[in-house]
Amino acid sequence: MLNGKIIQIMRQLLHMNPPISDIHITTKNNIFYRQEKILKPLTPSYHPSQLEITQFLHYLLPNSSWSESTKWKLDSHIILFNQPMRLHLYICSGALCLSLRIINRIISQLSPQLLHIYPQIFAKPGLILITGPANSGKSTTMARLLQHHLNEQSIHLITLEDPIEYIFHSPNSLIHQRSYKKDFFSFAEALKEALREDPDIIMLGEIRDSETMATALMVAETGHFVFATLHTADTINTLLRIESFFPRQELHALRQKISMLLRSIISQQLLLDTAQRLVCAREILFNIPAIANLISQGKYQHIYTHLQMNTAIGMQTMAISLSKIRERINASL
Repeated sequence: MLNGKIIQIMRQLLHMNPPISDIHITTKNNIFYRQEKILKPLTPSYHPSQLEITQFLHYLLPNSSWSESTKWKLDSHIILFNQPMRLHLYICSGALCLSLRIINRIISQLSPQLLHIYPQIFAKPGLILITGPANSGKSTTMARLLQHHLNEQSIHLITLEDPIEYIFHSPNSLIHQRSYKKDFFSFAEALKEALREDPDIIMLGEIRDSETMATALMVAETGHFVFATLHTADTINTLLRIESFFPRQELHALRQKISMLLRSIISQQLLLDTAQRLVCAREILFNIPAIANLISQGKYQHIYTHLQMNTAIGMQTMAISLSKIRERINASL
C-alpha cells in the first residue's frame, strides 16, 4: 500500500510550495487541494475508486480505529510522511469522501502587530478569545502569542486540544499538552481538573458548548489566563455568541461577568493580496473600563467607537485593518 497511487499523490501534495492547507479525496472524482485559500484540481487528474480510498484508510489507521462498521463517519488525527493532519470521513451521494486539514507545527515569531499588542494581551489574567471563520489562522495566532510568552516568562501552560496542533517548547516553562479522547473526554471536566494542576495559562481549542463556555468563565474568574477560539467574525458577534450559550434570564448576570473577565477579542480573516500572498486582517479589542461598562449594559453597538478612538494601544475595527492593508497594497504598486 505504501506505493499506492493515493500515497504517491499525497507525497507530491505535501511537498508543494507554497504549502497547501487542505486535501479533498472523493470516490470517482478528481482530487482537490487548497493552496493559499484557492481550491485547485489535481493535474493531471486522478479519480480514486472506493476500494482505493478504503485501502488508504486502513493504511492510515491500522489499529482498527476505523472500519466499515463506523458507517462511513470518522474524525481522527493522523501523521503521514511526518506531517500531522486532521482527517474527516463522510459520505456524499453514496460516495466515500475524505477531507484532510494540514497541521503546521512550526510556530513562527510574532508579527510586528502582534508584538505591539502582546503586553496588553498578558497585562492581566482573564479570558482571551481569538475568533474568525474556519481556516483564518486562529490557532496560528494563538500559538504565536503563547510561544512568545513561554520564551519571555517561566510559566505552566496546559492545553486542551482536539487534536494537538502546534508543539510548544521552552526550557524555562512547564508545558502539558493534552489531546481530546486520548488524555481526557470532556473539555469542561478537563478545565475543572486543570485548576488542581497549578496552571498559569490554560489554552482551549474552540468553545463548542454552554458547559465549556461556563467553565472557561469560571476558570478565568479564579485568576488564570484562558485562551480559546470561536467561529465568529467580529467583536459584536463574539459577544452575542457567548450570550447564545446561556438562557435569556441569565443575561444580566452574564454581561456583568463578561465585563469583568474578558481581556481581549482578536477577530481575524485571511485575504489574498495582488501578488496572491496571504495577509491577515484583524479587529482587536481590549476590555478597557469604558468598553467593560458598555458590555455590562449590553450596548455592544457602541463598542466600535472605542476601537476607533484607541488605535494607539493597538485596538482597531476590521474596517480600519482592511483600509491599512489596501494602503500597503496600493503603495507597493
